[in-house]
Amino acid sequence: MPSLTLAKPEMLFLAGYLRQLTRWSPDAAVRVQSRGKVAGFYGGPLESVITLISLPLAAPAEEFDTVVSAGRMRDLIGDVRSLEAATELTLPDETSLPPILGVLPPSSGWSPPFTTTAGDLAAKVDPQIESLSVSTELLPQAHRDDHIRERWATPEWSALPFGMLHAARAHGFLNLAPVQVGASTNGPWKRLLSPAGQVFARVSDGLARLLVVKD
Repeated sequence: MPSLTLAKPEMLFLAGYLRQLTRWSPDAAVRVQSRGKVAGFYGGPLESVITLISLPLAAPAEEFDTVVSAGRMRDLIGDVRSLEAATELTLPDETSLPPILGVLPPSSGWSPPFTTTAGDLAAKVDPQIESLSVSTELLPQAHRDDHIRERWATPEWSALPFGMLHAARAHGFLNLAPVQVGASTNGPWKRLLSPAGQVFARVSDGLARLLVVKD
């Protein structure tokens, strides 16, 4: 199997990313693409929502594109407290490609972004996450999934579906308050871009098709 060598800060960030993916779904897969000195890690926490982190490599790697278990790769990283300054990570065996990661978002052609700061956006998102949690708890169990699905598909800041903003917040993409984040569009795709990572969604008729994923 291919391997990647990452410095400790990047390995710590990757471990956190994988933990969040498996928190949403223990069976989560991650699509890993190596391009010489950079590796991209695509996750699909929600149907039609894709997250991406891109990390510099401590040593160049062969180019590859593979899909592996997020939980297995998290386990191979192990105790992050014991990591060396740079660690070589051999990827686990390839697993089946989930439909959400079969078609990746375009790499170019995005419209000029609307921008704000991560702190301002987080301040808008956090109360809505709390409100969704409270309103969901008040509903009968049979109606909760439909309520969450409808809420997460609702367009919010810069017409991004709320599920995208929730995913960005959960992954820590909005943690650095002063940094600029942007929203842009490319055909049916929406993108939230931050220095920490990106979130994408395919939107049809103004609504994103989101699958409920329980915390």
